[in-house]
Amino acid sequence: MKKISILFCLMVFSLCSYAQLSSVVTDKANEAMGKYKAFIIVDQATQLVLAKEPVKYDPAGDMPSCYFSSLPAAETGITIASDFRYLAINALPVVDGQHWVICQNRESKSTIFSRRKFLSTMRTQYLWVPEIVGNYVMFRNLHGAYNIQHGGYLAINEDGTFAEVKSRAEASQWKLIYAN
Repeated sequence: MKKISILFCLMVFSLCSYAQLSSVVTDKANEAMGKYKAFIIVDQATQLVLAKEPVKYDPAGDMPSCYFSSLPAAETGITIASDFRYLAINALPVVDGQHWVICQNRESKSTIFSRRKFLSTMRTQYLWVPEIVGNYVMFRNLHGAYNIQHGGYLAINEDGTFAEVKSRAEASQWKLIYAN
């Protein structure tokens, strides 16, 4: 009985966390109008801000920000996508109308920011499944979420380079800080 109540509590906490996460996603209509729910995303271990050019977090400084977007499952072209809550992590500012997303480039085996329009047929490379742990979020690439051999957690190294790691223990734990 105790195991069932613990499992139930974990499920409720998880659902609440996902409900909270939905409030930070910029919908398609607002993205088209240039209205973003912007956040500063900071790695707990390195204190680096998730950005095209990562910097150390300085609460008094002007920090780069990101926003989350999502596609309806029908538009992804990925049949497994409906099993997960997934997001694209977009960098701000939008430059010349181009949206930049962090992706796992399987050809070069690197994790980089790339223009979203060039990844339209490779959505599993830039869609991330958020895993909420307390006050932090870990991001797992959609391809890694349904292919255990791939792994695909997002991590950042001390030198500011992004990496793909296979286990949750190696993954970066990110904190979302509301950007005014």
